Amino acid sequence: MVALLVPSRDKYIRTLVENEIEELYDLETDPEELTNLALVPAHRATLEDFRARLEAELKRTNAGLLKNLPKPRIK
Repeated sequence: MVALLVPSRDKYIRTLVENEIEELYDLETDPEELTNLALVPAHRATLEDFRARLEAELKRTNAGLLKNLPKPRIK
């Protein structure tokens, strides 16, 4: 199962599988999604923002996934 947010030029992907790495792409500069910005320290604030937005959306919709959401893997 995958959680996906694409509210703007950025695309955030978080699988609901333990130990999977999150994905973050800038669709304007990298439309083919070749560079995972979630692994780039300079994009840490954006990554943390998307994590918070995903959790807020899961809470808002009373999704049962939230209690089973694995912690994001930090490389």
